[in-house]
Amino acid sequence: MDVTPLIQKGKKVINKYGKGSFTVDDVRYSSNIVILPDKVLSWNIVSFNELSVDVFKEIFRQELTPEILLIGTGENHQNLGYHLEAEFAKLNVIPEVMSTGAAARTYNTLLAESRNIAAALILV
Repeated sequence: MDVTPLIQKGKKVINKYGKGSFTVDDVRYSSNIVILPDKVLSWNIVSFNELSVDVFKEIFRQELTPEILLIGTGENHQNLGYHLEAEFAKLNVIPEVMSTGAAARTYNTLLAESRNIAAALILV
């Protein structure tokens, strides 16, 4: 039985992640990325420790602000911290922080539900 979620044509789907890359719609990316339903952007941070709301403000200026922002923290889950959660709340964005693998799978599931989402993913 095929359990692949049905995703509207033209939406950016994460096919694979791991070993220093992401594959989105059969295109390989060897850097951290921010993925939205209609595009993939390079995300120029080196590690989770660089994370700040300012990193996302530029993206939100250019794009529609997502309702949910999945943040993939790499191989292991890390905590966002109260200060950053409060800053995201001011932007009316719900940050969901999890390992990159979990974020990639959750992104595809929410995309299939036509949710207003984005995912910022750190390489594994």
